[in-house]
Amino acid sequence: MHEWVNYLINISIILTLCFFFYKRNNKSEAIDYFWIGLAVKFIFTLMASYYYLEADAGRYFKASITMNEIYELDSWEAYWRAIFYGEFKSDYWKMGSVYWNQPRAFLMTKINSLLNLITNKNYWINSWYFSLYAYFGTFYCLKNIYRHYPRLKYAALIVLLFLPSTVFNSAGILKESLAFGSLAFLIGYMIQVNLNVKTITMWSTFACLSGIFLLYKIKYYYLAVALPTIFLYLYINFAKQIVRGKRWMVYLGGACFFVGILFYASQLHQNLAPENLLSQMTDTYQKSLAESNPDKVISYSGNPTDDGAQFFLKNLPKSFAYGFFGPFAWDVKNIYMAYVALEMMVLMALFVLMFYDFRKSGARTLTALELALIFHIVVLAGILPLVAPNFGTLYRYKVSYLPFLFILVVGNISFAQPWLRAKFERSMFQKKKK
Repeated sequence: MHEWVNYLINISIILTLCFFFYKRNNKSEAIDYFWIGLAVKFIFTLMASYYYLEADAGRYFKASITMNEIYELDSWEAYWRAIFYGEFKSDYWKMGSVYWNQPRAFLMTKINSLLNLITNKNYWINSWYFSLYAYFGTFYCLKNIYRHYPRLKYAALIVLLFLPSTVFNSAGILKESLAFGSLAFLIGYMIQVNLNVKTITMWSTFACLSGIFLLYKIKYYYLAVALPTIFLYLYINFAKQIVRGKRWMVYLGGACFFVGILFYASQLHQNLAPENLLSQMTDTYQKSLAESNPDKVISYSGNPTDDGAQFFLKNLPKSFAYGFFGPFAWDVKNIYMAYVALEMMVLMALFVLMFYDFRKSGARTLTALELALIFHIVVLAGILPLVAPNFGTLYRYKVSYLPFLFILVVGNISFAQPWLRAKFERSMFQKKKK
């Protein structure tokens, strides 16, 4: 097949999927920004795909080509057994697939291998499909925030569609693309279920279930935090509507909720079980440290191998500092890190403005969504820097909570809202409404 024909076929498929998604969501006020957001995603996909060509993305893709050779040189039966059951007829194919003994990386290899069947083994087109999944999840989440949480909608629009860290870190052939898309589908679905259950469709339910499956397979620790976040959101809304004037019931329910979280987390995956959690965190930390340049990691005091749980507890404040605002200016070693540090400085400045606004205008009542997202952010911002001290890796992992932190901060700066409203309410949609 000529390469231009391959591009033409796949661009047609992608545009068809986009038009289908656009049509199903064209009643949303956020729909005016769908195509410009998609264009931005496409640009950042090219950048991310080039940047990670010799890293994880490129390695997943090369391993997938080896898997495709199974049906080319052996049989389709052997190929489908490798895809669905991880069974290989010979060690040649098994060792050639590289990641056969790493379940999460092997799943990325298999997904790429399946995409190769329609993309003619084109790395760049495969990247588009990964990014498209992330974008659909992002826009679905944005649509529901836009409709039900007016104070956060403009912040969500800017952060989810245009903030470089959000768009870049969920683009291309990366686990984060699937993880963030799945996480966004889940959060969008929980909002829709709670506030507008009549609009739930088969497609949104399928997307939610697919998101749960992918998160469990690729980033089970994200799911370990995401599901309690959803349950907390639903519980707060339930408590507000049902339990009125009986605070003891609310507190009792909250205590039961957190006990349930501990039990649930220990059952979700073997690595999260109490007897395995500490050793797993230690191994992950040591592996990240061993694979990193010493100048590009967070420097913690002590060693988890010697100090055990005490290492993580005493370094927790520093972990929070880097989880929220790191890397800092003094950590910068190259242009990439300089941009990351600049974005974190902007977040820090916005954080200060938010607290200044609270002091000036008084604290406001937080919605159930905001309270649930705070739980989500605090847990991940505290844990991830401890197990992933490498600045580059941590920056990618932050896509699981950093966009929501930006949304909460910008959405709670009250004096910024009139300016944002004036800018975004001049959209085509608003003109049509008038």
